[in-house]
Order: sequence, then C-alpha cells, then structure tokens
Amino acid sequence: MVDGRDLPENFYVPSTTRIGPNTDLSQFPPVSISASEFSEDVAHTNIDLVRGYKALQNEF
Repeated sequence: MVDGRDLPENFYVPSTTRIGPNTDLSQFPPVSISASEFSEDVAHTNIDLVRGYKALQNEF
C-alpha cells in the first residue's frame, strides 16, 4: 500500500509492503524495465480475469 507518497519511475513495491510519507525509498532496490512491464501485464491480466469471472457470475 502506498499512502501519501509519490513513487519514482521503475519503482517496485513488494507485496504486503506499506509505504508512507516517511518511508526511506532508498531501502528498495531499483527494478528493471522488463520486470516492471511484466508486473503491469500481470495486473492487466488479473483485471481481465475479474471481468470474466463477474460475467460468469451474472449468468447464474
């Protein structure tokens, strides 16, 4: 979760990590562009899956 903080480009927030206004972002290693793109692809796929599951649910 990110709260009250703008993140730089190519920044990865590990799962279950909370980033607040006073979080030291230098403790997180930079992420490659390919890893960032993969993460975006996963997020888009998950959104598409949710849409599909909701459409199926509406049929019953």
